[in-house]
Parts: sequence; C-alpha cells; structure tokens
Amino acid sequence: TIFLGEHYQLLTWAGALIITAGVFITTRAQSQKA
Repeated sequence: TIFLGEHYQLLTWAGALIITAGVFITTRAQSQKA
C-alpha cells in the first residue's frame, strides 16, 4: 500500500511536470512565431 501510494504520487508529479513543460514549450513556440 505504501509503495503504491508513493508510486501514484510519483506519477502525479511526473504528469504535472509533463503538462507544465508542454504548456511552456507551446507558449515559447507561439511567442517565436509572433
């Protein structure tokens, strides 16, 4: 249970980082085009 809890938290942080990185890259790309 503890392992699953830590693993789930790790996946949550990884997902948040991926989403943040995606938004950041998209924003930079739009800024460069404009």
